[in-house]
Amino acid sequence: MYTLGMRPLRLAAALIALVSGSSLLSGYVGGAIQATRTPLFKATVAQNREEIFPLLAKDKNLEIRSANPEGRQLIMAILESRRADALRLVEGGADVNAAITKSESGLYNEQNPLNLAAWCDDLDLVKALIAKGALVNGTTRYGGAAIYMAKTVPVIKLFLDSGYPVDGAGGTPYNPLSSFAQAGNIDAVRLLLSRGADVEKARSILQQNIRNMESIGSNGQVARDFIQKQSSAIQLLERLDKPQAAAQTAAAGVTKAELAQMMREAAAETARPASAPAAAVSYKSDVDQPSYKVSENPDAYALVVGVEKYNTLPEARFAERDARAMNAHLLAMGYPQRNIVLLTGPQATRTGLVKNLEAWLPNNVTERSTVMFYFSGHGAPDAKSSQAYLVPMDGDPQYLEETAYPIKRLYAKLAALKAKRVLVALDSCFSGAGGRSVLATGTRPLVAKMDIGPAEGKIVSLSASSSDEITGAMEEQGHGLFTYQLLKALTETAGRGTVSEVYAALKPRVQDEARRQNRAQTPQAFGRSLDGGLR
Repeated sequence: MYTLGMRPLRLAAALIALVSGSSLLSGYVGGAIQATRTPLFKATVAQNREEIFPLLAKDKNLEIRSANPEGRQLIMAILESRRADALRLVEGGADVNAAITKSESGLYNEQNPLNLAAWCDDLDLVKALIAKGALVNGTTRYGGAAIYMAKTVPVIKLFLDSGYPVDGAGGTPYNPLSSFAQAGNIDAVRLLLSRGADVEKARSILQQNIRNMESIGSNGQVARDFIQKQSSAIQLLERLDKPQAAAQTAAAGVTKAELAQMMREAAAETARPASAPAAAVSYKSDVDQPSYKVSENPDAYALVVGVEKYNTLPEARFAERDARAMNAHLLAMGYPQRNIVLLTGPQATRTGLVKNLEAWLPNNVTERSTVMFYFSGHGAPDAKSSQAYLVPMDGDPQYLEETAYPIKRLYAKLAALKAKRVLVALDSCFSGAGGRSVLATGTRPLVAKMDIGPAEGKIVSLSASSSDEITGAMEEQGHGLFTYQLLKALTETAGRGTVSEVYAALKPRVQDEARRQNRAQTPQAFGRSLDGGLR
């Protein structure tokens, strides 16, 4: 279904003709008989994306229409599973509406980056493509097919939230509810029903599919399987839409006992917990709650910032969970709650940063104080000035100087504090190539490294990666990779380890996990006193 969502009946009919010998579609099939013996066609029939993408990437006759060379590079990066490169190209201005115009047997013509990313169920890449102008509803008869290629609720929900009509885009013959019912994707069907999808329209499409197949006159196994799939989809819709079905049947004149039984079944079905959309996914990590406790230090102060949802930018996944977990560990390390400011959500603005960095901290810290500044969220490079910026909730990469907070200014303000020691931990990246990094439209990701470390002696800083790398996440833990390993190291040293010890523990773990994710990420340590503690 997903590979050929643009032409499912045509392909199904062609396969039936090949299997059963029907001559009804011989004009279409005749030229493709030889193609059925190719690895790509076999992988297509098996719906094996892991085989299809590499085969497509190696297709010597593959042609791609694109407004710029980067559009072709983007499609190839997705086909070759180079996710980091794909994100970098999207942020760098690649044509997000590029499309394949020629492929083996023509089966993949009109596929575009959004379709391919949705097929991978890559939420971050889909989100980045849409943010850069990828057409959710498409521009051709077979456009707007991306939603049908997704399988997971978060990606499907993203398409709906981005404007894809719940009953299908105008001008296309496809319907989300009937398509996901055919695929047996119960979670997607429930999501669409909760959005008010037209059950009767979907049922009508499935019934028409059966009639179309029966009209071919084939009784081969493929035909029987196809008809059975449509029938199963109709049954699924009836089962999940029982309250409406019960009302319709009652109007037709069922007995009270039958109606009562149907309503009981409907109530039981409704009571079943449906899979929640992505925002409701619950993560639990082994570092969320510290297993240690250090005596309180009344002279320890901390400013903790977690920016996950932005006004106009893609979210920095898990950033708020990172910040809350860091807050818990600072408490365990002896930072008094009264001395910690936690900024998340609408509080994590540029004004919030300025107020607390440049007023609250200077007004409270003394010569005896240790200060911790922690930031989890997007970073951004300014290509003109080679400056790095922290991006607050209301930040805009187009106007960094006016809306973001410069790293250079951060270290200058922290160095000016009366504190005896200042610690900084940044779970951001500054390449502009993806991960926790954003870039102004029309500019390109950095090639050369920029200085993101402090020069002042009393400041010690740990950052998630070098300035030309992309940061990643520990998906199963619900944390940024750097933050998870930082908190893991704090736990192993019971909050009493030195910066050097913590860094020595987290650096190779971050590097190893990043390699498993097919990318590079090397945490950085800056400062002249790494042998001191973190409190």
